Amino acid sequence: MKSKKILKNIGMTLVLPVATYLLFFILTRLTGNTGFGVGMDLQTIIYTSVYSCLISQAMTINLQTGRFDFAIGSTLVLSTIIGGDLAYKWGLGAFGMLACVMILAALCGLVSGLVYVILGLPPMVVSLGLAMIYEAIGFMYNNAKGLRLIGKMNYLIFSSFPNKILLMVIVLILLVILLLCLLPAMTLALKTEPHVDSVPVAEGAPLPPSAMSGSAEDAAALAEQIQPDSTAFPEIVVPSETSLPMPDSEP
Repeated sequence: MKSKKILKNIGMTLVLPVATYLLFFILTRLTGNTGFGVGMDLQTIIYTSVYSCLISQAMTINLQTGRFDFAIGSTLVLSTIIGGDLAYKWGLGAFGMLACVMILAALCGLVSGLVYVILGLPPMVVSLGLAMIYEAIGFMYNNAKGLRLIGKMNYLIFSSFPNKILLMVIVLILLVILLLCLLPAMTLALKTEPHVDSVPVAEGAPLPPSAMSGSAEDAAALAEQIQPDSTAFPEIVVPSETSLPMPDSEP
């Protein structure tokens, strides 16, 4: 059953890009343009889509725990600028640059997680705030020059067409292993908000503010403990129209 669901999700994921490609392929053939979707044009489409695929794979992990990380793009930019610049200055080569970028990106993710757990703020607030901070740091680093590797082909081996696709496939395989084997063990703990403890509630009392940030199971368990007193809300009887007194008619 689980394998069927996985295959169904894979099929639904591939429907949109395949349908889009076929639509434009047919339209270009009908208009007499035979250069779309073949040869170098197809290679360019795949080449430019790798960036979006890698970013979407990174966002998938947070989506499994019911959260959306708005700082993914700024984390990518910051780790690439600082990690790439350090690897270039230290002469670490392409693989050293990849390792530096991955380590810095992991540290940025660690900071995001610690801020979320310690402060207990909503994920949207944390990710938006850290996104602006990461963008500012990336802009200030190296006098706002960013990272320039033009002509440094020994550092750009992963940007070539076969290596780039191979890197994306490796990341995809590792992500599948993570989602199927490791992440389910952590999902139960991550799906509940931090700083949520059992709070004693008096009978008929309103919910405390701290009880508003728990999981659905916590809210249901808390609601079962609350039995409001029926005498606090007396029944209000609304008289019908026939029982209302009629005003005296004028002479």
